[in-house]
Amino acid sequence: MINPKLKTYLGRRINEATVILSFRILLDNVINKGAHSTLTKAQIEAEFNRQHHKYGISTFRSDYVLRQSGNDENAISQRENQFFIKPNFIKGMDTPDFMEVAKCIDNYWDKLSAEQNRFLNDIQKQLENTLEIKKAFIKQMLLSIETRKKGQCFEVASFSILKVYLQNRGFELNRYSTVYSNDGGIDFTAQNAVYQVTTKLNKKKFQDDLKKVPLKHRIFVFRELSPNFDKKEFDNELILDYIGTTELIDYLNYLSERVNAERNLNKIIENILYEFRREYYVSQ
Repeated sequence: MINPKLKTYLGRRINEATVILSFRILLDNVINKGAHSTLTKAQIEAEFNRQHHKYGISTFRSDYVLRQSGNDENAISQRENQFFIKPNFIKGMDTPDFMEVAKCIDNYWDKLSAEQNRFLNDIQKQLENTLEIKKAFIKQMLLSIETRKKGQCFEVASFSILKVYLQNRGFELNRYSTVYSNDGGIDFTAQNAVYQVTTKLNKKKFQDDLKKVPLKHRIFVFRELSPNFDKKEFDNELILDYIGTTELIDYLNYLSERVNAERNLNKIIENILYEFRREYYVSQ
């Protein structure tokens, strides 16, 4: 039997790599040493850094376990420098139950890893296709293709198009964070402005983003506008411009009609591939 509190926790957090790997390490400790076993932060860190590539994440940071402690909804707690799984999350469970939970986590992440690898391979194969098929693929990335992280494809594809479009004019666009990173509202950066990206721009999202990066010029990039969003909102001294899918597709069409069209579209796809490798933390 799986404890109901633990089942709820897994349902909410199994897809959060930094959370679930920390839990998975503590769960192994419970399987090997019993329900009351604990680990220090240093012990968790050592094991985390042996496994992190399987979960598509970077090396250990102390807040991965610290921020979970003290929250009643989380399964991990802390006593001085010792971390453990809360007793009320594993009450009534025995070793076979713990092993079942471990297998469930492993199966989930094995399946996710396989999906990510297939997706990367699909992107790579686009480089072998005709110009029209490449162009259609990039459009689909903008308009319809989604991964498990909503908006991931749009952000990566819009960046890749804009990067090549601006690069051909002697400007550099950069993207340092990844989708859903704590990026402080900066998705892309250019010489004199930041770019703020969203799939659906509504008034609340707009106002929230405007408060970020104070006094910095910005450009909004979006897949669509909410029906109740008034474009007059863009008449703000901090906003240089806004770019929707219409403009992005116009840039894509322009790049695909130049003499160097093949090179342009290959660069876009190569950028998409590179950015998704960063998203999935795949070593180059």
